[in-house]
Amino acid sequence: MGPDRPWVLLSFIINPIGNLYKMVINSIISSKYLFLGLFTAAVYSNYLTATQTDSANSVYLPGGDFSGFNYTRGWLDGGANHQSIQTDSATYVYLPGGGFSGFYYTRGWLDGGANDQSITYHCFSAGCLALVSSALHIPIASVFDRAVRIQSDWREGIIHRFEVLPLFVDWLLEHANDSSELSFSNVKILTTEFPFVMRVDSPRTKEELRQRLLETARIPFVLSPVQSLSDLQITDGGFSLVSHLWHLPIDLGVWSLSYKMMRNFLDVGVTIDTCLSIYEEGKKDRIRVMDHMLRLKTKRIGNETNKGG
Repeated sequence: MGPDRPWVLLSFIINPIGNLYKMVINSIISSKYLFLGLFTAAVYSNYLTATQTDSANSVYLPGGDFSGFNYTRGWLDGGANHQSIQTDSATYVYLPGGGFSGFYYTRGWLDGGANDQSITYHCFSAGCLALVSSALHIPIASVFDRAVRIQSDWREGIIHRFEVLPLFVDWLLEHANDSSELSFSNVKILTTEFPFVMRVDSPRTKEELRQRLLETARIPFVLSPVQSLSDLQITDGGFSLVSHLWHLPIDLGVWSLSYKMMRNFLDVGVTIDTCLSIYEEGKKDRIRVMDHMLRLKTKRIGNETNKGG
C-alpha cells in the first residue's frame, strides 16, 4: 500500500492557509487586540469579585506575535493588583490539544519546570499525550526517535495514517507499570460525546487510560476511520472546547498561537527539526513565565514587608 495520498494533498492546502494566517495576523489593527485584552481583563476581574475569591491566581501569558503583544498588554493594563499573582497557586492546569506541534509544545512546557502532584490537569488530545509521556518519565530523545520511526513507516506505506495514533499510544503505555492501578487520579481526560457534549474521565487502569487517550485524540476522517455513526459517538476533546472554557475551573492554561504552531498542528510529515524547535519554545515559555511570576511574588512580599515595617 502506497503513502496516504489524500493526506499529502491536504498538506498542500494547509501550508498556504498557514501563510495566509501569518499575513492576516501581522496586518490586523493593533488597537483591536488592545481593546479585546482590556475587555477580557474587566470580565475576569468581575468574575473574581463575584465569586469573592481571595486566593492568588497563576496566569499564563502565551505568544501571538504582534497581535499577541497588544492583547497581553491590554489584559495586564485592564487588571489590578498584579502583585497577587504567585507561582505556587495554580490548582487547575488546562492542557489543550494542538495536534503534532501541540504535543511537542506541551511536553516542552512540562519539562520546563517541576510538576506539582497536587495540581489537577484537565487535558485533551495532544495535551494528554504530552502529559502521559512526561508523567511516565519517557526521555524526549526517545519520543523523537519513536515519532521519526512511525513517520517513516507512514511515508513508506508500511502503515496507514489511521494507525499512527494507536501505535504511538501503545508505545507510550509500554513504559507504564503492568499493575492494573495507575496513579493518574489528578488527570482529567476530556472527550466529546456526540454532538458536542463534554465528558470528563479519570482513568483508573492501564486499559482505561489507553481507551481514553485514543478517544480524546480521535479526529474523524483524519486520524480515525468513520464506518458508521457509532464511530462519531466519542471523539476528540477539542470538539467540546466551548464547554471547557465555560464549565471547567482553569487557573492556568498552556497554549501558544504562534505561526509555527498553527502551521504544523495537523502535519503528519512535520520535520524533527521543527518539532525540536517547538519543544524548546514550550520549555522557554514555561521558564520565562515562572521567572516573571517569581519576580512578582518577590516584589509583593517586599511591599508587604515595607508596609509592615
